[in-house]
This record gives sequence, structure tokens and C-alpha cells, in this order.
Amino acid sequence: MQEFFFILETVGVIAFAIAGSIAAIDKETDIFGVLFLSFMTCFGGGMMRDLLIDRTPSFFTSYFHVLCGLVTSLAVFAFAAAFKRKYIENEKIVENINNYFDAVGLGIFAVTGVKICMDAGFDSALVAISLGMITSVGGGMIRDLCLREIPFVFNKRIYAVASTMGASVCFVLLSFTCLPEYLSLLLGVITVVTIRVLATVFHLDMPKAIVFEREQSK
Repeated sequence: MQEFFFILETVGVIAFAIAGSIAAIDKETDIFGVLFLSFMTCFGGGMMRDLLIDRTPSFFTSYFHVLCGLVTSLAVFAFAAAFKRKYIENEKIVENINNYFDAVGLGIFAVTGVKICMDAGFDSALVAISLGMITSVGGGMIRDLCLREIPFVFNKRIYAVASTMGASVCFVLLSFTCLPEYLSLLLGVITVVTIRVLATVFHLDMPKAIVFEREQSK
């Protein structure tokens, strides 16, 4: 199980590193900005969780994952720099691909957040699910604030709800069923990815009180 958890976290770091790098590149940040914002996307939510449960932040001990994130970010930056014209011409395709990487990272960090909290003795559903959600969305929120954007989680594509649903599925399966832990984690990830992909494909958002542009155009 420990090996599976390590692999799962590695995939999550790579997915979020790609998503964070693309978001930074789209805002025309330099190489330091791409690396820093990618790092925040990968580890910002975990930092929030670890500080709340009085645990040493994982990026202080998991050097392999830090290296994975940095190498992935550099690779994305180098690709964008080498193929500027094609990158710009296919920006919409890049954005769609980025949504899938983001969905995978979101799902993985939602369930790993739940598992880490439960292993630390936080068996309350409210605490474990909330911290699973924070683990998955916190880094993206820090990234967006650094880019002077309204955090994606507040206005686009059923983001926190997907994370919360996946964390809830994972918590219930880990707490009340005899399923193997790896299967409980995978089903939680699949829940998040499915909701996020459906929201992207069908342009589903959470309800808003007023959409000003739409109202002003009437």
C-alpha cells in the first residue's frame, strides 16, 4: 500500500506541475514564475493541511516529489519556449488538455489528503473530508492569487464540489467497507475526475446570483 500511495502522489505532483506551469505560462511569467507557481500548485494545499494537523509539510521530506515537480515544470517551460508558434496556435487545445491534468491532480490530492488525515488520527468525517478538499484546491488558490486572479475554485467548473465528493467517497469507503485501501483511493479519484470532466465537457458551473455581462446585454 505504501508503494501504491507513493506512486499515486507522484502522478498527482506531475499532473499539478503541468497544470500550474501552463497557467503561469499563459500569464507570461518568467521561468522563476513558472517554477514557483507550479511548486505552489503542487504543494500549497498540502502545506495548508499539514500546518492544520501539526505535521511537518511534506515538501520538507519528500525530495523526490519536489524534484519531480521541478523537472516537469522545466520540461513544460522548455516545450512552450521551443514551440512558441504552435503553442499559441493550439492554445485552446492546450487549455483542454490542461483541464484533464488538473482533474487528475485534483482527484489524487483529494484522496491522499483524506488518507493522511485519517492516518494522523483525524477520523472525523468533517475534518478528513474538509482537509482532503483543502489539500486538492489550496495550491491552485495560492497560484491564482499570485497571478491576481479570482481563484478558479470560486467561479468555474464545479471544482471544490468535485473534490469534496471524491474525498467523501474515499472517506466512506475507507471507514465503512472492507475494500482494499488502494481501491478506495482509486474510486475517490475516479469520482473527482468524472465530475470535473463532465463539468468541462458540458460547461457546467455552480449557480451564481448574478452574471453581470449576461444581465447587461439584455
